[in-house]
Amino acid sequence: MSGIMLLALDVGNTQTSIGLFKDSELAATWRIASDMSATADQLMLTLHALTADPGRVLAVGKSESGDPPITDAVLCSVVPALTRAWSEVAARLVGERVKVISSTCHLNFAIDYPEPREIGADRLADAACAVDRFGAPVLVVDFGTATNFELVCLASGQATFIGGIIMPGLETSAAALFSHAAKLSTVELRAPAHLVGRSSVEAVQSGLIFGEVARVDGIVTQVLAEQERLGRPKPQVVATGGLAAQVAAYSQTIERVEPDLTLMGAALLYRYNA
Repeated sequence: MSGIMLLALDVGNTQTSIGLFKDSELAATWRIASDMSATADQLMLTLHALTADPGRVLAVGKSESGDPPITDAVLCSVVPALTRAWSEVAARLVGERVKVISSTCHLNFAIDYPEPREIGADRLADAACAVDRFGAPVLVVDFGTATNFELVCLASGQATFIGGIIMPGLETSAAALFSHAAKLSTVELRAPAHLVGRSSVEAVQSGLIFGEVARVDGIVTQVLAEQERLGRPKPQVVATGGLAAQVAAYSQTIERVEPDLTLMGAALLYRYNA
């Protein structure tokens, strides 16, 4: 496919990532808070404000720079209320040229999972891009509202999604801590200089960041050990999501960081289904 300007939307419970793809190249990205009460009109206004740069227009016709307007859209959402609102926005922009990612889509991998409909759109997009970029076997760690692990193995020579692990995300854990501990204040989610904090702020930062590193490395190590026991080849470990870089900097198991893996996977699946 060529000559398209694809709007890709990754709608999560906490944040929504927005990407513009010119043909297959990711040209621009934005990240906004996911407002469960937002209407299609409000989201349209937000989208107009974000894409007001020359050459990125949300209207019929050519921009001054000669770049095309948005021609296609793909939606990867785990929030039903926002799925409806964003679907309406996308339909206003591109008519029927909107694809909503689900397990019924054509995929670049097989699914060996008892209830494929339970697999979130973000997990499918992550797996799709990971298989396309790195091949199988691959283990994706996605840092969002939840920290998701998605395992794609090789079965009969074909990349096959077999399952994953879902646990509370880093920001979710932090919010729970601050809401239940009266004397602890919200802190910036970054690693302190030393593991043992020299202040309450550093102690909390250490617990959150290094605690997440230990959780992720522990889970990944167990997954790799199980794959070895089953006689399967070792998967590559790829991280994505807003906090992937912070955790990967101290991880002993994460091999690659791809911040826009989900958006790129959504765009890939759009092209795969077009």
